[in-house]
Amino acid sequence: MCFSLRALGASLLCSFVAVSAFAQAITPQQELRAYVGMKRTIPLPDAGAFGEQLNPVTGELLLTQTDAWLKTNSFPLSVIRSFTPGSFPAGTPHTGAFGDWQLEVPRITTLTVRSQDGNGWLVTGANPYARCSAFGVPATPTLESLAGVDPNIWWQGYQLIVPGHGEQEILRRDIRLNTLAAEGAPEKYPLVTKQHWQISCLPKTDNESGEAFTALSPDGSRYTFDHLVYQRASALMVEGAGTINRERALMLVTRIEDRFGNVQQFVYDGDRLVTIINPNEMQLDLRYRTDVPSLVDRVVLRLYTSKPRIWTYQYANLGTGHETLTGVIRPDGRAWSYNLQALADATLNYNGSTTCSSVAPFDASQTFTGSMSDPNGLTEQLTLAGVRHGRSLTGSECGALSNLPWKPSRYDTLSLTERSYTGANISAAKWSYRMPRRPRHPVGWKQSIPTTV
Repeated sequence: MCFSLRALGASLLCSFVAVSAFAQAITPQQELRAYVGMKRTIPLPDAGAFGEQLNPVTGELLLTQTDAWLKTNSFPLSVIRSFTPGSFPAGTPHTGAFGDWQLEVPRITTLTVRSQDGNGWLVTGANPYARCSAFGVPATPTLESLAGVDPNIWWQGYQLIVPGHGEQEILRRDIRLNTLAAEGAPEKYPLVTKQHWQISCLPKTDNESGEAFTALSPDGSRYTFDHLVYQRASALMVEGAGTINRERALMLVTRIEDRFGNVQQFVYDGDRLVTIINPNEMQLDLRYRTDVPSLVDRVVLRLYTSKPRIWTYQYANLGTGHETLTGVIRPDGRAWSYNLQALADATLNYNGSTTCSSVAPFDASQTFTGSMSDPNGLTEQLTLAGVRHGRSLTGSECGALSNLPWKPSRYDTLSLTERSYTGANISAAKWSYRMPRRPRHPVGWKQSIPTTV
């Protein structure tokens, strides 16, 4: 798995200039969606063909496809790719291990801004490297341009992402009220999620300074997250602060152990995942291109008792920073094909500025289209467009140092409006989608809500 940007060190300033030149910055109003929950998706009824998952509230689309997959005595060996439309807005570099597709590996992630001394994932407090034991808002970067800027403008919290379990917000446990913990010791698990995962602290990562994490799932599996890498994220243009160049910090899994003692290990070469091993059974190797070392070239599934099986990946725009996956050749020689770059780079164009009381309008005439074909000749075409959603029981509250709503009463999404199937000896089929835009109460309507139940 490749994540761009290793530790910057002395080259920090050059890297910041490079990021600014490489990608046009987006604005905070384009990220209002990040302040709203409801991120879970459900598979469409016919999602077996292309792995489509849809958010039933917002219409946001997620594609999840599995290449290599083999059942073992413990965890399956697999390579899973995901594609999210709009992941690389405003010219943001394609940082996925498959170009505009991400390699799905269990991880804990957050947005960061590097300080002048080169440090990335830091927290507020006496020990900024106590990412787990002093879990909280990020430390204010030692950059003059960010002095007095509320971190909530550029930061979006902490997320635990595990394939098959979706994205979960990580929260600090209140041990006075939440005492249900593994081993009867809530103090050992200071962090939790709403899906009942419990997270404890490790003293250090395996490759950087500072604390790491261990997560205990509801089924008793234990995930070790202690390999820290950084990935370029979209730059943010903030009035009064200029361009904020951000990175996405990812604490990657290195080991999973189930409650029966079965283990799966993840081996990295710097910021690239190179091997997944189930000891004494088999392993899965990822081999990377030589011309663009961030991209996976082949996946090799090694069964110790038979011939390896190989998946090969094809790309367009090599060397531009906007590489896009165009094909996957399976071990049997049959292939998938993709034409999704327009969806990957989709960006809504806004007119005007967003304030606490109003959200600037976007260009409603914009539509974004992509297509893909499976090895059997079935082709799907997808069309997405911007949709504005309203929320009740909100007051568009603003941060103390910003005129942007942290609890927006309106927000926009790239939503699926149409998809169609053709080919593979089937009759053409077409679906149209409309998402709810009005809340149960008037937009922005607010009433007194109990704080304790």
